[in-house]
Amino acid sequence: MATLPGPESFDRGGQRAVSLPSLLSSPSYSPPESPSPTRPLPPTATATATTHQPYPPHVPSPRFANDFVGLGLWSEGDSSRPVTPGGEDWVRRPTPPSPPRFGHSPHGSDRDYGDDEDEDDHDHGEPYTPLSASSVDLDAGPEPDIFSVHLKPRDRLSSSSSTSSRQSSYARPKEKYGPTDSIAPPRRGGLRDASSDAEIPLLPVSQQQLHQPPPPKEGYAGETMARRRRKCLTYSILFVGLFGIAAALANAVRQHRVQWGSDSGFRGVDLAANQVDVEEKSWSRGGDGDTVTTETGATFVYTNQFGGTWDSSPRGMGARAQSFTPALSERWDYAKNAIAGVNIGGWLNLEPFITPYIYEPFLDWDTPAIDEWTLSINLGDRLAEVVEEHYNTFITEEDFAEIARAGLNWVRIPLPYWALETAEGEPFLAHVAWKYFLKAMQWARKYGLRINLDLHTAPGSQNGWNHSGKTGSVGFMNGVMGVANAQRCLNHIRVLAEFLSIPENAEVVPMFGILNEPQVWVMGDESLRSFYLEAYETVRNASGLGEGHGPMISIHDSFQGPSLWTDFLKGADRLALDQHLYLAFREPNTLSLRQSALMPCAKWAAKTNMTLATFGLTTAGEFSVAVNDCGKFLNGVNLGVRFEGTYPHARNPSFAGVGSCKEWDDYRGWDDEMKEDLKDIALANMDAMRNWFYWTWKTGISLTTNRTTNPLWNYSLGVREGFLPADPRQSQGFCLSNNERQKAKPIHSYHWNGALQAYQTGGPGAGTIEPTELAKYGTFPPATLTKGLVASLLPTYTQTGTPVVLNGLAATATPTTMGEAKGWFVPVEGCEYPGPWDGVKASVPTAACTGL
Repeated sequence: MATLPGPESFDRGGQRAVSLPSLLSSPSYSPPESPSPTRPLPPTATATATTHQPYPPHVPSPRFANDFVGLGLWSEGDSSRPVTPGGEDWVRRPTPPSPPRFGHSPHGSDRDYGDDEDEDDHDHGEPYTPLSASSVDLDAGPEPDIFSVHLKPRDRLSSSSSTSSRQSSYARPKEKYGPTDSIAPPRRGGLRDASSDAEIPLLPVSQQQLHQPPPPKEGYAGETMARRRRKCLTYSILFVGLFGIAAALANAVRQHRVQWGSDSGFRGVDLAANQVDVEEKSWSRGGDGDTVTTETGATFVYTNQFGGTWDSSPRGMGARAQSFTPALSERWDYAKNAIAGVNIGGWLNLEPFITPYIYEPFLDWDTPAIDEWTLSINLGDRLAEVVEEHYNTFITEEDFAEIARAGLNWVRIPLPYWALETAEGEPFLAHVAWKYFLKAMQWARKYGLRINLDLHTAPGSQNGWNHSGKTGSVGFMNGVMGVANAQRCLNHIRVLAEFLSIPENAEVVPMFGILNEPQVWVMGDESLRSFYLEAYETVRNASGLGEGHGPMISIHDSFQGPSLWTDFLKGADRLALDQHLYLAFREPNTLSLRQSALMPCAKWAAKTNMTLATFGLTTAGEFSVAVNDCGKFLNGVNLGVRFEGTYPHARNPSFAGVGSCKEWDDYRGWDDEMKEDLKDIALANMDAMRNWFYWTWKTGISLTTNRTTNPLWNYSLGVREGFLPADPRQSQGFCLSNNERQKAKPIHSYHWNGALQAYQTGGPGAGTIEPTELAKYGTFPPATLTKGLVASLLPTYTQTGTPVVLNGLAATATPTTMGEAKGWFVPVEGCEYPGPWDGVKASVPTAACTGL
């Protein structure tokens, strides 16, 4: 396999792509004199580095008396030999860092394209042969027969040029064949269906003189031929007109466009403009050693020693990430099958610590870029150019193939709400990220991966951290705009739920995280839980109840620990609890790596079993092997680190600093013993958590070092360099075996019998929530918010807007809805609203606004 070019200059489908580090560091890149005239910004759209809200101190979770005995994570299946990490062709690409996360992992960025060793080719079936060069409209669904052109000899035109172009689409390998030879007519979408027996006569392609019209019958005069021509012309015009009308009507039915009503107050959106076009081609399938053609036309050799297969059909469901992983067409059993996943962080939702090279050019500006809000302002007119180039290059189709090759079966994709819409004054790049999420869906379908879609941001910010969009205050369910921001978030949840409830999409995206890391200690427990119930009902009103109707709904525990959520919404249909479990964001860790490998099992394994036995499905949506907070921009841009004693507002005296981050930041100096110890920490986390998503797949370079940053947060780099396991199944039973090997204090497990209750996976009883839970949290919004704010006095939206439907690859039908469909949350005409991000400091109204 040819060596791929490095991060500074790489080729995508034959076209030289712009290198973002070079683009951002070019001499011509200077601060704009003023914000873009096309993007009006409010006076509050600036920020300073001195006003950053640091990551809050860890809130200890309730402790359990019992500890853990190793979990058996994997269902029975092939025990394929582990993937050999490495290869000269692994390519590193840059990634930004993230703010101090209270349990949030940073994001990583090295890419593995496969080994250079030649593999024997394996035949996995012949590809379909295209009959024409027309494109396939993935939104349109199956094309009716009227769009399939079946040529017969008498339909051919007498012009040799026209004849040649038409026949070339139907040419067969043989040089000669007669009128009785045939080919199968095109199936749906114009592809050849080998099962069809219909025959269409064809003449040799090289023959220029086709059947001539029969001679005029006796009694027909010359003027009759002229009349024939006029009739033919008339019929042709009539046919073309009718065909155009039919096509327009069909297109109107098929195209679902997002259009905010004129009363909404939000920016107009046309997501159809970001539709992913997939050219009709030879769809094919294959496995290890076969050549894959990407959407750009580039090719690479697919390597997957776990027996994984791929399927390039745009609606194919037969791909498997590994031979022991259910294909997309098969049911995922949450009790039997363990999730081994990875986050694709820092891609559609930018974070400074994952792609520091995007943020570093602005460090010396009066208002440095510390989050996506300030980055968007500083980029000005270059916002679309720089951010979309990042979308287009940081993650590509090859990454999804490599994720399957690494033995992983799920991906968690953080998505910002500005992929769907923005309000006036919000500087984010609107709508473009949605196009790339659609690409991710198609890539996941192609390589047999399932997606956990995580709504990572909310208007006003749900946690005040940079990965929420803007560093600072929490304006979600808090402050004057808290309820209105939550209502706007419900719009986003609703439209995504409807999209994910379409059967073709549901198989690829079976899980939906509705809110990432909300700060319950700011918004209050009742406010958060009442929002969760309202969001749950929003999703289920869109999807319907029971297995096969929409996604599993994932809610974050807000770092409270699972014991406080045991009985929450008991009886709900397919509700999962998400925890983000980190060793890094606590007091500086002075334990050795070997000692640290005992901590995940002792701290979290018993809690995992307890939650599975009571609440139901639980996942660790984020974790990493980092044992300290060393890393560039990990806690925020230029906020320092606890480990070195440079992190601000550290309340614990031990934060004075315990060591240097130098050895932790450069993986090139790690010896084999250190790598094995880090691998043990990973295996301990995986065994203790059962269902997990590593944070993150890759991290980018820094312009100051020109090398990959934050290696402990980079899964692809870890597999390549050997400090993360090449086969995640090695984690099965690791907690017990490692404890015995180190002769540590015996640990005990909370017993889980390996089964989930029927309602927890959409079976009988799903959706029948206990009345006590409905009584406690069934009123949204609650009567009062934190700090005594009376909800009835706060500005809110009215649910009278026109609902919207997302455009997407598989949006071929209207989702089934249960009950009466309510309108969209839109501003009340005649009422004034503070900015969505200004509500915390806004004056509290003394009376409710009822509008005109």
